[in-house]
Amino acid sequence: MSAKINSISLKNFRSFRGETKISLDNNCKSILIYGENGSGKSSLYQALNYFLSSGATSQDIKNFTNIDPSDEESYVKLEIKEDSEAPKIYEWEESADPFNEQLIVEASRTKGFLDYKALLETHFLFRNDDRVNIFDLVVNKLLANYLNPVESKTFKEEFEDLELIVSERRSDRRSERLEKALLKFNNGLVTTLQELSDKANEILEKFEQNVKISISLATGGVREATGQKALTGKEIILNAEYFGRNLDQHHKFLNEARLSAIAISIYFASILIVPPGKLRVLFLDDICIGLDMSNRLPLLKIINEYFVQNDYQVFLSTFDRYWYELSRSVFADACSHLKCIELYVGKDSQRGEACFSITIQDRMSYLETAIAYYEACDYPAAANYLRKACESELRRILPRHLTLDVNRETGEVRKITKLENLETNFIKFLQDNDLDDKPFRELKTYKKIVLNPLSHDDLEAPHYGAEIEGGIKLVESLKNIKANTILRAGCDKLNLGIYVKGTRQLRKYRFDLLEDLKIVQQGTNPLNICACRCRLYDPQNRSSEHASLNAAFDKVSEECGYELTGDYSLFHKNVSVNSRKKLQDIMKFEVI
Repeated sequence: MSAKINSISLKNFRSFRGETKISLDNNCKSILIYGENGSGKSSLYQALNYFLSSGATSQDIKNFTNIDPSDEESYVKLEIKEDSEAPKIYEWEESADPFNEQLIVEASRTKGFLDYKALLETHFLFRNDDRVNIFDLVVNKLLANYLNPVESKTFKEEFEDLELIVSERRSDRRSERLEKALLKFNNGLVTTLQELSDKANEILEKFEQNVKISISLATGGVREATGQKALTGKEIILNAEYFGRNLDQHHKFLNEARLSAIAISIYFASILIVPPGKLRVLFLDDICIGLDMSNRLPLLKIINEYFVQNDYQVFLSTFDRYWYELSRSVFADACSHLKCIELYVGKDSQRGEACFSITIQDRMSYLETAIAYYEACDYPAAANYLRKACESELRRILPRHLTLDVNRETGEVRKITKLENLETNFIKFLQDNDLDDKPFRELKTYKKIVLNPLSHDDLEAPHYGAEIEGGIKLVESLKNIKANTILRAGCDKLNLGIYVKGTRQLRKYRFDLLEDLKIVQQGTNPLNICACRCRLYDPQNRSSEHASLNAAFDKVSEECGYELTGDYSLFHKNVSVNSRKKLQDIMKFEVI
């Protein structure tokens, strides 16, 4: 038995002025939301969060009314379909609420709502402390709805009972009740924290950050403070290991990406160890802020494996356009019943004030939009979207350093904004990596179409149309190139142990990446490792710089007495990455 949200209707709720309806048809499982700051992402997040929290805590919708409502009515309505039954509308408004509906009460216990601020509760809030004590987070939030395995109450309810008992007048009966309640609470918590740690580590391993955690109740557990009618021992300590080494103050040692991966893994684990209900909702609001690209693709795989494939409806919102487009591409490839929504800030045309959200649903990709305008003979509009499509594809394919421009006088690094410069770097990229440039030799021919940011209305339609058609084919050729960043400059360590030919003398080398390492595949051609500047350190720690890993591999081969064959498969099999995997293990395109 499962249930799905078919549509979300909002009226005068926070930034949603007037009526807005978001349809989630076709058994939609993944909902991607792009929105600039102030566009309504957080309003949608809060609408669903409070609606599905209503079984536990009732909310007055008047507290969330838009500051300039279209009229006096405000509401949030969810149309929910349970299996083969007819859809049912649940309403939250001034005169009606869903707070006692069994489906909503059940959903409130199993939902997952996480924003970037919540991630800070596992590390940033303790930046000045020696230890990370997450007792309040675990008992009152993460395990608030988890039933103690040795009791029929949730941990939050049990702890509230403990605080009531300990505040009572001292007596033999009170002491007996308190002792039994503390024993059940502590024993159940120890068992559950082990389950939480195990599941969190299972997820954390998929981030491939070489980190392992433990979440444990401090020695002695929760107990009555001596001479006081109060509880002490309220300590659940989060510890971490890095490359198998225990870190006394991991929250001060690990970088933000690893700390965010830990936080996400703990939150996800706390959702997954709770038996799921019919309506399963996960909403992640801007949680990619603390994640670098090496964590973002694993995050999408984790979401798909643990939630989308287990009948959750996943809402993923972001202000990062690139992250939005990447997620869109990955989830579309996974055929996970995708819905894309874009939110923008609307302005009152009379007052010129930004005061409400504009929702755009099912927006097509740049190329799809260009084709639609081309078919409608609106060639200037088609040209503009072709330019966007071309730029987007070039940025996807090119290594990061070829999309940036460095001011040699100030050292300032900026994103390349001129498409013509990206095109020049792309041609060089093709040549440096022995890729076929034939499909792109006409790139400059379409300069006034894909490289000119302005629209024109004085061009001959037949000629202009033919060039746009060629531009469409050009972008389709770009889409035929697969590209994936597999290692980041300065972040990943590559090591190799190799015997000198004909001897048992082992030589150890290290490769430091000076640029991101990408793999690329054009059509059905073999997969290539892209040229990437690196620094090679020999066994005496002497260094030499090379234009590519392959050039560094050639240097190693020469020093160890091997012939240069142009076949680097043995290096791919034997070069280790971060002491855990071989290079060939990560030479693949991410598919979730």
